[in-house]
Order: sequence, then C-alpha cells, then structure tokens
Amino acid sequence: MTTGTVTGTNDDGIYAENYGTDLTIQAAAVSGGNSGISAGNIGSGAMSITATGDVVGTNDDGIRAWNLGTDLTITAVAVRGGENGIRAINGDGGYYPGPLLLTDHAEYVSTVDALTVTTTGDVVGETGDGITAQNSGTDLTISAANVSGANNGIYARNYGTGALSVTSSGAATGTSTDGIYAYNSSAGTGLTVAAASASGGRYGVRANNYGSGAVSVAATGNVSGTSEDGIAATNNAAGTDLTVVATNVSGLEYGVYAVNYGTGAVSVTTIGNVSGTNDDGVYAYNASTGTDVTVVATGASGGEFGVLATNLGSGTTDVTMNGIVRGGTEAALQATSLAGTLTRITLNDGADLSSATGTALVNNESDSITTFNTGSSVTGVVTLADGSDEVVLAGGDISGITSLDGGDDSSAVDGFVDTLRVTGLGYALSDSTLLNWEVLAVDGGSASFSDAAFAIGDGQAGTGVSVLNGGRLSTGAAFTLNAPLSTASGGIFDASGAGNGAVTINGNVTNDGVLTSQDGVAGDVITIAGDYTGSGVIGLDAVLNDDASASDLLEVQGNTSGSSILSIANAGGGGNVTSLGIEVISVAGTSAGAFSLDGDYVTTGGEQAVVAGAYAYTLVEADGGSWRLQSSATDPVDPTDPVDPTDPTDPTDPTDPTDPTDPTDPIGPRYQPGSPVYEDYAKSLLELNGTGSMRQRGSSQDYLQRAAAADSAPVQRISSSAQLTPSPFWIQMGYDSVKTAPKTSTTSATSDSNIWELHAGADAIFNEGDTGFLVGGLVLNYATSDTKVASEFGNGSIDSTAMGVTLAATWYDYRGFYVDGQLKFSRYESDLTSASLGSLIQSNNGTGQALSLEIGQEYTVDSGLTFIPQAQLTKSKIDYDAFTGPSSEYVNLTDAESLVLRLGVEVDQFKPSENGEQRLYGIANLYHEFDGANSVDVSGVTLANASEDWAAEIGIGGSYMWDDTYSIYGEASYATGLENIGDSQKISANLGLRMEF
Repeated sequence: MTTGTVTGTNDDGIYAENYGTDLTIQAAAVSGGNSGISAGNIGSGAMSITATGDVVGTNDDGIRAWNLGTDLTITAVAVRGGENGIRAINGDGGYYPGPLLLTDHAEYVSTVDALTVTTTGDVVGETGDGITAQNSGTDLTISAANVSGANNGIYARNYGTGALSVTSSGAATGTSTDGIYAYNSSAGTGLTVAAASASGGRYGVRANNYGSGAVSVAATGNVSGTSEDGIAATNNAAGTDLTVVATNVSGLEYGVYAVNYGTGAVSVTTIGNVSGTNDDGVYAYNASTGTDVTVVATGASGGEFGVLATNLGSGTTDVTMNGIVRGGTEAALQATSLAGTLTRITLNDGADLSSATGTALVNNESDSITTFNTGSSVTGVVTLADGSDEVVLAGGDISGITSLDGGDDSSAVDGFVDTLRVTGLGYALSDSTLLNWEVLAVDGGSASFSDAAFAIGDGQAGTGVSVLNGGRLSTGAAFTLNAPLSTASGGIFDASGAGNGAVTINGNVTNDGVLTSQDGVAGDVITIAGDYTGSGVIGLDAVLNDDASASDLLEVQGNTSGSSILSIANAGGGGNVTSLGIEVISVAGTSAGAFSLDGDYVTTGGEQAVVAGAYAYTLVEADGGSWRLQSSATDPVDPTDPVDPTDPTDPTDPTDPTDPTDPTDPIGPRYQPGSPVYEDYAKSLLELNGTGSMRQRGSSQDYLQRAAAADSAPVQRISSSAQLTPSPFWIQMGYDSVKTAPKTSTTSATSDSNIWELHAGADAIFNEGDTGFLVGGLVLNYATSDTKVASEFGNGSIDSTAMGVTLAATWYDYRGFYVDGQLKFSRYESDLTSASLGSLIQSNNGTGQALSLEIGQEYTVDSGLTFIPQAQLTKSKIDYDAFTGPSSEYVNLTDAESLVLRLGVEVDQFKPSENGEQRLYGIANLYHEFDGANSVDVSGVTLANASEDWAAEIGIGGSYMWDDTYSIYGEASYATGLENIGDSQKISANLGLRMEF
C-alpha cells in the first residue's frame, strides 16, 4: 500500500507477482518508464488493484494485470499508457508479458472467477486500446468514464461462463478501430453495452454474442463509425433477444446494424437521426429461429434503405416511424416478412417518407397493416406485395403518393384481400393512384373521389366499397363506381351533385346506413346497376310542390328488398296539390323492398307525412315500381266481393279466396296538421274580441231603471229615491263554452273553446238634461281562451291571453229610450300547438278592435213588468304578427273581420222589497253575420272558414240590490246556429258585483 506518488523511472512504477493467495495493491499516483502498475497473480486467491491518483505507464500500459487466481478487480481514476491505458487478463487464455510464464509454473491450475474494471477518470491508450480486458472466468464487467485508444476505446472479450457488461458514462473513442468492442464467446451468457457516446475508425459500437443470452446495446449520446457501422450488434444461434436503443448514430455502411440468429426478438429504437451512408440507416434482421422484429425510429437515412426490417422468424414485425426517413437507391422503408405472418407499419406525427428512387414504402409477402397517422406524410410509391394488406389513412398526408399499390391483384379468389381503410378526414381518392385493392372501407373518416370513375375489387363477394362507423364517402357530380357498395349503420354515401348529379353504381348496393344526394338542390339521379337491399336511410331532395316539381331520383335497375327509410328534404317547395305525385324512386326489376317515409308526423290514417307550406306529402307506390310523394288525400273504394269457390270434385277442401287490396282514389288535398290550427287562429281571437250587450255590462241596467223612474216622477229626479247614482264601481267574471262547426272550412276544422273573462269598470254621469243624461264608462278587460281544434288532417290547440280596455258611452232618455256605444281595444298573446308537430309558434302577438252601437226602448206593460226591444250592430277586427312555422311555412293573416247584427227582446220583472230590490229578466236574440269569413295565407295557400249566417239565443238573468249601495247580478244564455242546429253553439254565464259610492 502506498499513499504518496510512486515513480519507476526506467521500469514499472509498481511491480508485483503472487504465488500465494490474494494479491492486493493500493496506491495513489503511480508512474513508470514502462508500466505504471504491473502485477501477476498465479496464487489461489483474488487479485485487487486500486489507484486513487493518476497512473501513467510511459512506454507500456498504465495498468497491466494478469490473474490465474479467483477474482480480478481493478479500480482506478485516470490512467494513461504508452500502449494501453489498462490491460487486464483474467485466466489462462491470454498472454502475460511479464517475467513469469505459465509454462514455468505448470503446477498452478487456473480457477479464475469474475473480472471487473472500474474507472472514473480519463483512460488513454496512446498506441493501443484505452481499456483491453479478456476474461476466461465468469462475468466480465467494465465501467468507465472517458476512454480513448489509438486502436479501440474499450476492447472486451469474454471467454468465461458469465455475462459481459460494458458501461461507458463518457466518450469512448477508438481512433483506428472501434469505440467499444464487446465479444462474448459461446461459453458466455448475456452481453450488455451501455454507452454515452462512442466513435471509432471502424465501428462506433460493435457487439458480438456467441453466448446463450441476450444482447443489449444502449447509447444515450452520439455514436459514429467512420469506415463501417455506427452500431453493429450480432446475436448468434445460441442467443435469445437482441435490443438496440440509441440516439444519433452514423456509419459509413450502416447506421444501426442489428442481426439476430438467436431464438428471440429483435428490437431497435432510435430517438435521434440515424444514417448509413452506403447501406441502410437502420437494418434489423431476425433469422428463421427468431420471433418478433420491432423498429422504432425518429429519423433515418441510408444510401440504400432508410430503414430495412427483415423478419424470417415466426413472429410479428412492427415498424414505427416518428421522423424523416430517406432512402437512396432503394425504398425509404422496407419490411420483409414471411407469408402468413403480420407486419405492422405505423407512421406517426412527424414521419416523412421518401427516397431518391421514388419508392417510399415496401412490404413483401406477409399480411400487413400500415397506418398513416395525423402529421405523417409520404412521397412516392407505396407497394405492398402478396398477403392481405391493409392501409389505414388516419389523418396522414398522402397527396405526395404517386402509386398506392395493395399488391397482387384486385381479386379475392386467391385469398389475399387488400383493404384501404379511411379513418381520418378529408381524403381525396384517385382511381389512377390506387391500384390492386379489393376493399375500400371508409371507417369513421371522410373521403371523396377526385376522378369521374373509381374501380375496386372484382365485383365478387368480399370486395367493393363499404362505409361504416360514422364514415362519409362523397362522389363528384358525374361519377361512376365500378364496385359493389355497402353502408353500415352510421355510414354515409353522399352522391349529391347540386341538382345536376348523375352517379352510377355498377354493382349491388346494401344500405344499412345512409345513401343520400341531399344538398338543398333537387335534380340529382343515383343509378344502381344492380340490386338494392336495405334497412337504412335514403336521403333525397324534392321541391314539394305539384306533379311537375323537380326531385332527386333513386333509380334501381335490378331488384329491391329489405325495409328502407326515405328522408325527403324540401328544396324550396311551398306545397301544392299533386295528382300522380312526385317520383323519387324507380325500380326496374322486382320491387319487393319496402320504403317508408321519414315524416314530420303520422297522419290520422297511420301514414308518415312531410310538411310543405299548408300541405302534407305521403309516400305511395304506384304502378311499375314507381314510388311517389303525393299531397292528395285518398278515399278507399270498396273492393269487389270474392266469388265463392266451386265445390271441388275431389275430396280436397276449397281454398278461400284472398280479399283484394282496397284501391284508393284521390279526393282532395292533404293538408299538414298545422293548417287547421292556422285556419282557426283568427276565429279564436274574434271570439275574444266581442263587446257584449249593454245589459251584460255592470252598471248599465241600473241607469236604465233609474231613468224610467225619473220619467214617472220628473220633479223628484235628484232628491227622491230615483236619484241618479253618481259613481258605481263594478267587477264581473264570465265563462263561455263555444263549439264551432263552420259553414265552410278549407281544412274541415271544428273547434271547442273555453273562455274565461274578468272585467272591472267604473261609470260616471257626464251630462244631465231635461230629457235624459249621458253616462261614460271605462272597463278593464282580461281574458284567457283555450281552443281545441279538430280536423281529419290533424288536431291542435290555441291558447290565448287578452288584455284591453273598453270605452263606453250611453244616453238614457227619461222616456225609456237609450243609445249605447262601445269602443274596445285589445292585445293578444297566443301559443299555437299541433298534436302531431308540437309547437307551431310561441307568444305570437296580436291586436283587436271592436265598435258596437246598441239602441233600445223600455215599455212598461204592467206594474214592475217591462218589455225592451233592442238592436245592436258590432264591428270587430283582429290582426296578428306574421310568422314562420316549424316546417318553414310562412303564415300571414289576410282577413279577420266580423259584422254582426243582433235583434233582441228583453222581458224584465222588477220587485222592490224592504231591504232592497230584485230584478229577473229573460232575453231572446236573433243574430245575423254579414262578414263571417276569415282567411290566412300559408306559403301562398289560402285557408279560409266562414261561420253560419244566422244564430238564435235565449237567456235569463237577474240582480239583487240592498242598502241602495250593493248589488249582485248574473246572466246565463245558450245560442246555436240555425243552419245546422246544435253544430255551432255557445253557452255563456257571468256573475258580477256592483258597488255605488
């Protein structure tokens, strides 16, 4: 053991030989003219050399050690040698150039174990190797920092029975030969190289394993081989797996050369740029005894291949590219595997493949799945040979591909089915670019055809075009698909052509998804030159108008089967009456398929219907396999009764005849279910807009009574009990139940309304004269209406709220004559609903005005009994905001007025009492409507109704007044139309409270 500096000027700094047991050398700094430290152990123990300072051997080695004992361990910091930095020989397989020769000591038998060399500083071999180590024991382990040699940086050969491990945390440099050379003989097990950076005149890192284990080479820094390969790793027949993990690697021949003749897998992963100037950037090879090959590369380039992965084994080949890959005289990427195996090629974001020869990617023999993910791009030719190959377009750029060849042919007869699968968005597919494919599957992605025709497969089962899982495949306006077509649930085949489309499918079509030409313009034609089978949706445009309207057409030249749904998009039609209808499907062969309309609602006859303007269209099958849209309602014609069968002459029972199908004849338009509601809207508001009679207004009859009393005692008009009430206040509520069956109605609509009203008013005398007095009144009105509309075309409801004010003025003559005038203003808010379509409009605003003039004369027949003939003329008008309904129908009111004359007679019985007075009366009225027609325009179609001209009404009422201050009053009446008694009727009742002050 030395703690200071040891110097041997002409020979070695420290020299030691051992024939005993252990040999241990511990030193600080050592230098020698020959070697710094030279030691030989042929004893029975271990040999250990530790140097904590610099060790220098000027002419020979910095540290030289030979061991025939057990373990050999060298631990040093910095070492420099004129020849080798460190030379370590463990066992009898090497040459020891010291004074002792093995032949002089034959009695010693080598029983060596492991060899371990550890350095933490720079190790330099000026004319030889930085570190050279040979082992014939068990494990050989080298752990170094920076190592350099004129020949090799690190040279390690293991003839022992253990593993070989070389770790370099710094730069390993071999000027003329290898940066790191690691050799494992057939007796060894695994071989591991872990380096930071390495460079060599020949190889950067060379690892050869003839042992029974796995090979692992990992480099975290730059690796270069000037005249050969950057990394060359070979696993021979006795080995198992071969793994290379590297960053930036370059070589004159190969960047990374990984060859496995063992029984395991090959895996090469690079995260930097790898280049092989003359040969390949990455070459990964598995022999027939191997299993899988896996290559993951960021950037790779080669004079021949950028990446070449060859797997002759039984496993799967996986190649993943994450960066730029360039080929020279060959392809940028080629994968070669055996028939019956699987190759997976994945191009991720950043992957960019091209070569000088124009061949970007090749796969031979095996089945394959090649995926172009988003952010990847390929330029040049892609060739896939025999096998069932699949290319997945998952977002990668294929615009630079000049030929995408599925390989073999386009027939599935040979068992090879090549599939082009689109899962990404926005692909343009060219017939001239896509060669030798059996199947095109648009699987959740979207694609369009850039040519006027496209052929795929041979038309046989298992070939053709399929669209599935939400995928969308679009054609041009003029396009021919020479292949069978199938759509699965969620898949869309879009054959729209802006009204000029002519798309032909030369093959059978199975539609379980969507086959559509909908684009808002009618006139496209889809021709199926084969059979159609479907359970999916057919989408077509049609101008929903009359028989001459334009429409898309599905033309099936073969047979149809299955049950499909027809979706019709209205291309601007406002609705009209049809006779034959608008043809949308034509079947030349056997029309066994069922087509049902995807309607806006279901008619009362159970048919699906679509709405256009005021009309509804249903789908009917006409003669000759023609399916048409009709807006005409039909009326069944009774079938001919079957003829009884003739009794047979043999014992076989006769078969009952089959009832014929009911034919149908159009009887008129089929209106949409919102039309009856639109038609009845104005009428329901007019029911709210009336003024009522003077009798039905709170304080009016009180004034009439007191005017008559004043006439019988004129001198007491002001001071007697007949004194006029100065200011009565009243409030009343009313209820009307109105059933309407119009005289005429476009939609044959009837209605039932429930109306609740609340009125509050006050009156005052404005003028009193010798012959009578004038009373003015103000009434606040609130009402709600719930109208149920019924029609053969659909039911619905109208819910309205009314608020308004009425101004009233009445002249009461003392002789019993009166003139009453009312002016009413109202605002309305309405919700219209269809039972079939749902909401038609919410909170639509309207206004109303009504003007009434009434005259009457009171005659006293007997004490307390009066007779009052009267006449009233009322003009009423409403309006509401135009609006657009849920099916884009435009609803605009054109006429909503009423002019009604009422002629009536009232019989009144007045009876005073101690506490007050009571009055009972009966009334009979005759009504005549001069202007009862209402109309609304629905997208150019007029819907109108008119009420009966004549109606009659009877009613009873009464009042009770007490304390000359308070009174309650009420009336109930019944009215009916006279043309069809009871069809239109009204039941009314009101109740009020009046207070005088």
